[in-house]
Amino acid sequence: MPEKTTGERIRARRLDRGWSLTVVADRAGITASTLSRIERGLRGTNNRHLISDLAAALEWSVADLTGQPYVPADRQLEAAHARIANLRTAVAETTLELAPVDGHEPAPMAQLEQRAELVIARGIATDYAAVTDLAPALLIDLHAHAKAGNRRAAELVVNLGTPISPAFRYLGYLADSALLTERVREYAEWLGQPVPLAIADFLRANASAAIGFRRSAAIAEQARVELDRHTDEPGALDMLGMLHLTGAQSAVGQGRRGEALDRVAEARAIAERTGQTSTAALFFGPANVTVWELGLRVDADEPGKAVEVAAGADVTALPKIRQGYFWLDLSRAYTAMGKPQRERAVRALLTAERAAPQFTRSAPLARETARALRAAGGDSRDSALRGLCERLGV
Repeated sequence: MPEKTTGERIRARRLDRGWSLTVVADRAGITASTLSRIERGLRGTNNRHLISDLAAALEWSVADLTGQPYVPADRQLEAAHARIANLRTAVAETTLELAPVDGHEPAPMAQLEQRAELVIARGIATDYAAVTDLAPALLIDLHAHAKAGNRRAAELVVNLGTPISPAFRYLGYLADSALLTERVREYAEWLGQPVPLAIADFLRANASAAIGFRRSAAIAEQARVELDRHTDEPGALDMLGMLHLTGAQSAVGQGRRGEALDRVAEARAIAERTGQTSTAALFFGPANVTVWELGLRVDADEPGKAVEVAAGADVTALPKIRQGYFWLDLSRAYTAMGKPQRERAVRALLTAERAAPQFTRSAPLARETARALRAAGGDSRDSALRGLCERLGV
């Protein structure tokens, strides 16, 4: 049986609850006619804030609304999904409240440093199959060293949050992503240092944003205030900029456009001081600020402004995940501009897939964008779009 579209899932949920189009539309802050078009597949849901609002209106999770986790679109994603259970167990059992596994002899720290570098590198490349394969044993070994008082082991756990939390999130396991970020926060609190705490809170805010924006905004704001007192610490300015960006995303999600743009401006001013950075493998800097602003403009229903922001941007030095976001969000902008920009939208979405295939094939926004493009009608790139839709499982 073909997989239900997001619109079909929304309609089924609405009818199951016994609610009219008007009731759900009012709760989501949209018109009944817009909701009707979404349910019938005549309007896309490739906007993260619209998805969040509809999920809240239907008293449903974002994952349920979007149908995550998806049936794997390729062998690598299939392998990643198969390894989630082991990774989930490792995250649950490496709390500092528990003793190490009886009789377990962890690998030497020198080896664990190398293994952590590899996991982070595979995360940067959006290789979720490798991350889910390598991370469980690594977390268990680092936990044993941390329980013996090794602070470097705890630092590595914090840094590993950057590849592991997105792997959970983009594969569709939102609750596991949130649990992982709380575990990272636990290790950061044990370290008691400003930058690890900021890294943990950035990850927590991002994981929360996938579920709802109020908590995400609160986490980012509190972390920003705390870190503002420690900007002389190495990496602190980088993380302050990232906290401004995730705060901007939450502000857009709550309809506070002016605040969001102020946050982006703050981040851009910091980026002019820091240049390109690599703290926590987040790659804060001018190019990454542009990627974030592009996505924010699309989600704020400003596709023309989004295209202006993207014009002339060079993202080739950014990690694959940020390149994937750039091209996906540019595709969303072109899609929102209508049929005259359809070919550019298709080309941008194909570029996102080439840059970050596992990310793109797992992203709800990519699937909804592909659906919208397919529904928009034909042009010379139909064969490429059909192939992409097959790889996305649409």
